[in-house]
Amino acid sequence: MFGLFEIYIVNSEKIIYKISLNKKGECVLMHILFISVLVLAHTLAFAGPPPKVTPELLAKGKASFEVNCLTCHGATGDGNGPAGQYMNPKPRNFGKDKLKNGDTPESMFKTVSNGLVNTAMVAFGHLPEEERWAIILYIRTTFMKK
Repeated sequence: MFGLFEIYIVNSEKIIYKISLNKKGECVLMHILFISVLVLAHTLAFAGPPPKVTPELLAKGKASFEVNCLTCHGATGDGNGPAGQYMNPKPRNFGKDKLKNGDTPESMFKTVSNGLVNTAMVAFGHLPEEERWAIILYIRTTFMKK
């Protein structure tokens, strides 16, 4: 069947999935679900391992934390930032609270990338991967108990 138009999902090397829409623009529900799974998996599965901690990376993480996280989590990571003190549920206190998705670097990457449902924690998947890792490593080395 020749489609009215085609949608391609690609990575940097090849086409990994193709959807052809028919003349009426109808698409099988399974294709839509498959795309949704691929988009979510891309954020998680294609993330590289945490980079090595360097002073430069921590400086980048601190700068990004101050722009993207401080308003809710506060300058000391205690969850009492200018906006955080009015939120329910409150943002996590990185030094004391258990993190909802876990405290491994990978689980924190997932949270930063995708946000948390039913909380004010929004997704920061629009930030470059290196910047998300920088934020996480800054939080882990600055606020979290060893």
